[in-house]
Amino acid sequence: MLMAVGFVALAAARLDEVLRELFCGLEGTKYAAVTAGGQGTQWLVDACVALAKQRNDVSAEHGTALSKLFLSIKDPMKKRNSYIHSIWQFDEPGREASFAQRRRHYYPETPPQATLAKVLATGRAFA
Repeated sequence: MLMAVGFVALAAARLDEVLRELFCGLEGTKYAAVTAGGQGTQWLVDACVALAKQRNDVSAEHGTALSKLFLSIKDPMKKRNSYIHSIWQFDEPGREASFAQRRRHYYPETPPQATLAKVLATGRAFA
């Protein structure tokens, strides 16, 4: 399970790098990399959508395809944040693991559950 969470982290980080490259291409200035550096996924997505809408050389078809792509990573990003920034509890090997989300001063009576398959599916969504 921990390796699967690591896969999610690596795949999401690679996605961020691709988004930075896309931002730089859409922005088209020599300072774009400075602007994109350190920005989070949501900022990069929002900036790329905004830039694609404003560019005359990006067709409506491609703009729509980008918007659909960005929409498709919304749910995996929520899961990624939960998986990466939570406190995990493992009961038995091969069984579901529960996790408590950060910034909570309590543990829920019924914590969220994750299976290996669900975590791997989130990583594959980014890849």
